[in-house]
Amino acid sequence: MDFSSTGPDSKWIAAQQRVVKVLLQQPRLFLRYAEQLREDYFTEPNLKLLIRTMHTLHGTFGIFDLYLLRNSLHYELDETTLATLHQWSAAVVESDDITYDISLLKDYAARRLVHDLGKLLQQKSFNDEIEVSELKDYIHTYTRMLDEMQPASQTESLKQILDRIQIENSVANNCTWFDTQLQDYLGNLDPGELVVIGSRPGVGKTAFIHTQLVHLACACKIPVGYINLVENDHNLVLKLLKVSEGCRDELKHDTLPDHEQPWPIYISNNLAGSRFRDIKAAANYLKYKYDIQVLAIDCFQQITYQPKMNYRDYELGQVLKEIKRMAKEMNMAVILTSQLSRMTEKRGYLGMPVLSDLKETSYLEEVADKVLLLHRYDYYGITVYEDGTPTGNDSNVLIAKNKYGKSGKVLLSFDSKLGKFLPKAQPLPMVFEFPANRLTDLE
Repeated sequence: MDFSSTGPDSKWIAAQQRVVKVLLQQPRLFLRYAEQLREDYFTEPNLKLLIRTMHTLHGTFGIFDLYLLRNSLHYELDETTLATLHQWSAAVVESDDITYDISLLKDYAARRLVHDLGKLLQQKSFNDEIEVSELKDYIHTYTRMLDEMQPASQTESLKQILDRIQIENSVANNCTWFDTQLQDYLGNLDPGELVVIGSRPGVGKTAFIHTQLVHLACACKIPVGYINLVENDHNLVLKLLKVSEGCRDELKHDTLPDHEQPWPIYISNNLAGSRFRDIKAAANYLKYKYDIQVLAIDCFQQITYQPKMNYRDYELGQVLKEIKRMAKEMNMAVILTSQLSRMTEKRGYLGMPVLSDLKETSYLEEVADKVLLLHRYDYYGITVYEDGTPTGNDSNVLIAKNKYGKSGKVLLSFDSKLGKFLPKAQPLPMVFEFPANRLTDLE
């Protein structure tokens, strides 16, 4: 193993050696720097092995010492290397503060990664046998590696967090729900939130999303994004226009400036595919071009993930975690539709859905902040309630999960002609008033 520090990378190599020497002499310091140290920061194979072994011992025993380290590396390193490590552990270092050295390693490793990407693209960009989509895959892969190598700072004091939240909330959050009862249960749509809308096919998931998006765009003046993986553009726009009929009468186009959008709904429907990275690229564009506050995606089960996994449940679980991470990183709420399994129809004539009916993956109920399940009486051919009252167009929104509030049921009306949900007056609770004349009799 050559530990010489000659050549253009001598500063980086010297920093690697200094970090290893300090950790060998004071193993307890690894606890302080473990989260900052990555194997990718080191170039020498033996140094990479050393850091990887330190992480393994730290994860297994909570700490490591030289005895454990030598035993672990005894069969993987030669005698010369072990002697060099022993010599380093006894050497005198000027300081045990290696924060600057680690930041130097991190910065240099990121620059080397960008340099490698540039060389790769230079070699392959004009090769006719390589598709443009493959070049994009290279860029996505290296970008993901770069994000993992240099993540955002994860440590903030309580005051810094409060100051940041105050700045972010300087503009009031007006992302409300289209129904007052839903608003009472759920509160506003907060940035970073993931809301799942589930129902059987044909019950009204898409109509529910359209109703909410039009409400946010027309009533709240909030820019929203929409990605639909099922409908084509023509049908999608016709449905949105039907839902927005009430809003169109209120807005006068001649009173609006030319640069102002009367309904700030931005649709990104011409994706390269249904892979998650295609959806994230579209979401990035919508966020940074139009600063959308809410993104709706219809439908979750259509999304695929690369690399392919053996089990669809794990694959969709990974997609869901990435969507949740995307909502947090882009500081926007995400509304996601999901199919329900046939179990709802085996649960009696009402077919009321429950949280476990979400289709194909159990991660939905774990990762989502809020889960709303839709149920329509006329979908199951139910025309009257048990007391004989007509059901009409009544629909139920079952709040199956509400991370920061209570669960319950909200009654809405479904307009099948316009394809939208409408608020419905809730039944008043029965109040019994004791007759006044009976009070006098009791006296």
